[in-house]
Amino acid sequence: MKHSRRIVTGLAVLFLVAGAAALPAVRAMEGPIQAGRIVLSRTVQLGDVTLKRGTYRVQLVPKDEGMFIQFVRKNQVVAEDLTIERPARYSRTRPRVRVTKVWNQNFLKVTVHYGDTYYLSFLPIP
Repeated sequence: MKHSRRIVTGLAVLFLVAGAAALPAVRAMEGPIQAGRIVLSRTVQLGDVTLKRGTYRVQLVPKDEGMFIQFVRKNQVVAEDLTIERPARYSRTRPRVRVTKVWNQNFLKVTVHYGDTYYLSFLPIP
């Protein structure tokens, strides 16, 4: 009986350690992660905020609710949005940001690939 209890305890510890090691390293970071710059070719709406055409700095900010994407212009956070997280096929040590128009829809999609995750934000075109 003692022997089987040790095995079960050992397996539980193994799963806890393996699970903690599998968590993305992004969650452990403190403060904003600079993803890069994007150029918005159209005016878009993000909640109550209108983002005009132009260049924005994009950063990821981990919060309790999840990963947020922030759009920064002239060193001021203009807007932020909770991202949709999707697993990536491969991992990136440096973030890569892209903006594309969603085909046949009135949305721009901002994608940040960092770690083993894609962080997505959809911006409606008014």
